[in-house]
Amino acid sequence: MRNFDFDFNSIEQITMGITLPNQEKTRLTLTVPKVSLIEKLSTNAEKIDKIFKEKNKSTINELYQIIADIMSCNKEFRKVTAEELKDCLLYEHVSAFVFAYMEFLTEIKSAKN
Repeated sequence: MRNFDFDFNSIEQITMGITLPNQEKTRLTLTVPKVSLIEKLSTNAEKIDKIFKEKNKSTINELYQIIADIMSCNKEFRKVTAEELKDCLLYEHVSAFVFAYMEFLTEIKSAKN
């Protein structure tokens, strides 16, 4: 009888490279997170302008946490924190990242079809 072996690490993934605007210019290779996290981002993506205009600290913190969780899904296995992102990301960065990340997810969806 033959033994079969399947290695999930051998599956080629579509990734998204990013460089954080911190002093170290941290480079990460993002992979796809769990569906629940993508849904949270999608829900908040439409409200980003409103979130920052309202200056509701808890909502802004939640958005930074979602982005940190997404950025923590990386090939480097590096944990990204909301506090770290608050220190280096401006509103324009958050908005641009969410837009680019949604395009990345769209590309993945169309590649699967």
